[in-house]
Amino acid sequence: MSRWANKINAFERADKRYRHLEGWEPQHSAAIKFLKTNPTKHQLLAYMKKVVNQAANDKYWMNKDVYEEFQDAVSILQDSVKELGISRAFERAFGSVEWALENNDPKLLKGAARKFYTQYKKEMAKPNMNYVKVDFKVAMDAKKWKIRLTKDINGKRVKRTESELKKLIANKKKACKARHGKNHHYCNK
Repeated sequence: MSRWANKINAFERADKRYRHLEGWEPQHSAAIKFLKTNPTKHQLLAYMKKVVNQAANDKYWMNKDVYEEFQDAVSILQDSVKELGISRAFERAFGSVEWALENNDPKLLKGAARKFYTQYKKEMAKPNMNYVKVDFKVAMDAKKWKIRLTKDINGKRVKRTESELKKLIANKKKACKARHGKNHHYCNK
């Protein structure tokens, strides 16, 4: 399960709460769809930029759906600041856009959006620090059993988690034990 599972569950619970009302449509579907992709820091920043673009665009000014998506983005950012290492300055710039949107001031919103874009560029210039932390012993065991530390998902290389590596190592050990007996400790097949 992804690191965003708790946020997805919270959004889905909020949707279920009002499902019985007549004519009601799901509220958080765009945010849920985005979070299910298990976004990295840079993907999250790009999503925040897209939301600010929609909010600052005159065509969507004070559109209910755009405002709700913006509020979802606010809660996503608040939950991920510490984990993804997003700077306090970026969070403040995003907060100023939120404040301008809540005060219903288009002139203030344009200025806040400009400051946000500047901060967005600075934040995107920083390296993406979304490393999967794997214990050294687990990594060495994986190397010993000839298990790759990465896997291919939709054409992209993704690092395997520690628990996934442990399961693969256990399966290899089990197969080796079945093939060679309990005294055999290593098999490269």
